[in-house]
Amino acid sequence: MMVKLHTSLTLCFILFLGFSIIYTDDIFVSNNGTDSNDCGLVFSDPCKTLDQGVNRAKDNDRILLFSGIYKCGTTINKHNITLQNYEKKLPVLDCGDQPLTISSLPVTIDSVKFSSENNEFN
Repeated sequence: MMVKLHTSLTLCFILFLGFSIIYTDDIFVSNNGTDSNDCGLVFSDPCKTLDQGVNRAKDNDRILLFSGIYKCGTTINKHNITLQNYEKKLPVLDCGDQPLTISSLPVTIDSVKFSSENNEFN
C-alpha cells in the first residue's frame, strides 16, 4: 500500500510540473485601456497599446486584443507568444509607418487584420 501511494503522489507531482510549464497568462489590450506598470493582467484593466501588452507579457503568454486599431512599432521578443483577437472582435494592426518585429520564435498570430497606409492584409 505504501509503495502504491508513493508512486501515485510522484505521478501527480510530475503531472503538476508538466502543466505548470505550459501554463500561459492572458494579457488584455484595449484602446480604452491605460499603459500602467500593472495593466493587462485582468480583463477590467487592459493595457492601451500593443507595445505595453508585449512588454507585460512573459514567455508562453497570450496577448488578447479587443476590437480597435493598434500601431505596430514594437518587437515581440518573448518565446512562444500568441497574439489574437478577444471574443471574435477583429483588431487591426496598423504597420504603415513602423513594423511589427518578431525576434523570438515561435509566435502565433490568429484572427488579427494587418493594415498599412495603402494595403490591408487578413
